[in-house]
Amino acid sequence: MAIVKKLGIISITLIFLFLNPARGFTDIRIGVAISLTGKYEKPGNMVCLGYKLWEKEVNERGGLLGEKVKLIIFDDESDAEKSFSLYSKLIKEEKVDLVLSPYSSSITYKVSRVTERYHYPMLVAGASDPHIWLRGYKYLFGMYALADRYFMGFLDIVAEYGFQKLVVVTEKDRFPLSAAEGIEKWSEKFGLRVLDTIVYPKGRPDFVSIVAKIKKLAPDAMVLCAYPDDVYALMDSMKRAKYRPRAFGATIAPTFKDFGLRLGKDAEGVFGPSQWEANTRIPFPGTKKFIKSFKEFTKLTPTYHAASGYAACEILEKSINKVGAKDREKIASAIRQMDTYTVLGRFRVDDRGIQVGHNPITIQWQNGKREIIWPRRMQTANPIFPVWYK
Repeated sequence: MAIVKKLGIISITLIFLFLNPARGFTDIRIGVAISLTGKYEKPGNMVCLGYKLWEKEVNERGGLLGEKVKLIIFDDESDAEKSFSLYSKLIKEEKVDLVLSPYSSSITYKVSRVTERYHYPMLVAGASDPHIWLRGYKYLFGMYALADRYFMGFLDIVAEYGFQKLVVVTEKDRFPLSAAEGIEKWSEKFGLRVLDTIVYPKGRPDFVSIVAKIKKLAPDAMVLCAYPDDVYALMDSMKRAKYRPRAFGATIAPTFKDFGLRLGKDAEGVFGPSQWEANTRIPFPGTKKFIKSFKEFTKLTPTYHAASGYAACEILEKSINKVGAKDREKIASAIRQMDTYTVLGRFRVDDRGIQVGHNPITIQWQNGKREIIWPRRMQTANPIFPVWYK
């Protein structure tokens, strides 16, 4: 009877584990909530595709620590509160082994409160607001050059070509404001004069009035710090007003292939900061293979968002293999000490977790494609400054 009773208990346990796989898994489970829909869906999906390509490839190599890697992915709908709730669920209910980051500075700022509280190391593959790293957090590590350095290349170029006066337009949100602050700081170093920094409310731009104001200021150059929808809206307002400064740069939107497809000849001459480009001139290890593999996997050309997602996973893989365990404290320690290269470029963080090894690049749309303009060692074309309206 005792044997029968024990067998019954074993049978019930096996049934319980079968019906509750989360209790009996052997995979390395990595959780992420990211913007697959909503305001940030274009870059968010690119980051996620970078994650998924790595998942496919690492499992083809035999997984990590002899275990299969499984990504648990949720859509945060570009909402910081929802993302916070989803990461809380991933950590406290799903009990994932590790996490990957969401997209956008505002969402990352919010989500990092819960990952830090539970000591989950997070490689930030979609945010660059410096304020994220000024809170004394120990488990948050940047992949990007910070937003306040985004336009160094653009400012260097316009100063070299004799432009002097600049106007900055920015959405009132974490990332755009940080990029705008950086422009103001670096403009002074390059001898440029910022005539005005125009800040508009998040989600409520009046670009008709903004363009009219800029036209009166008559700057040589102009920069918009915003997410893609606002970039397209401002460019439409400039076209209607038949006005565009000789040098115009914007964040995020110009790094996507469909920027040129959507705008046609109106994309010509537009500058943009990038963290990486799908170009064989990029000298980092694995770049050519990543571009080829990503195109085969997704039928898309990767943007820097995809490269950063993949690169974050490369760093996570290296740190896990180095410590030989899923121990989050040891993994965080390994990341802090790491000085290495990924497809995105050099990875090295300071004692705050700020990325100090990687530098941004500057691209410009010319003849229907993106050219690398800065730094000069990677340059694929010289800058152009078309005159749009006489």
